[in-house]
Amino acid sequence: MPAKSLEQQLAASVQTHLRDLLPFNFLADPSIDDIGRIRDLLDRTPSGKSAQSLETILSCIERATIAPGSIELALNTEAVAAWLAIAPACINVDVLRHSIPFQFRKRGVETKLIIGAAQTKALDEVLIRNIAKAHQYYNAIKQGETFEEIAASENLSKRRILQVIDLAFLAPDLVKSVMNGVQPAGLTAKWLGQNPLPSDWQVQRRIVATR
Repeated sequence: MPAKSLEQQLAASVQTHLRDLLPFNFLADPSIDDIGRIRDLLDRTPSGKSAQSLETILSCIERATIAPGSIELALNTEAVAAWLAIAPACINVDVLRHSIPFQFRKRGVETKLIIGAAQTKALDEVLIRNIAKAHQYYNAIKQGETFEEIAASENLSKRRILQVIDLAFLAPDLVKSVMNGVQPAGLTAKWLGQNPLPSDWQVQRRIVATR
């Protein structure tokens, strides 16, 4: 497999990993402004589109270890912080280690390394977006904003903000299942909007298991 293609796939996996975690636990104490600014920066650094952007992302990889069926990546805190223009202390270092699956695919006489598992189920983009928004709203509340102020800035009703923010208290494993597209079929943005879950994670899991 050409080194360039491997580098591009690794860079894309790093970018996707950080973008997916950004609304949740990438930053130790995130603000809406931080999340928006970093997301814009991630989107403006297209992996593989230029040698400079590729080098920037690859410089964040401190170590890549190949295991059966997966590649274990460890990112460098200082390099990630420099790329995203934030203080290293702001980063939750636990998220800088992650595993990405890979597989070999044969096409004629050529064997290709494909990094990242193909989705077997379509992601619920609406639910993912709502969960991300919920964490943004909750962080804003922790920083002293009122529901009315958030509603005004989002051009939404206070009732809608209250409805969405409940998703900030979903159990982490439920959030992960949504991000991976493997949540129960009945666990949708519409159903959650009509059936607010209790804050107790064990109760959440029992309810969701029946969907």
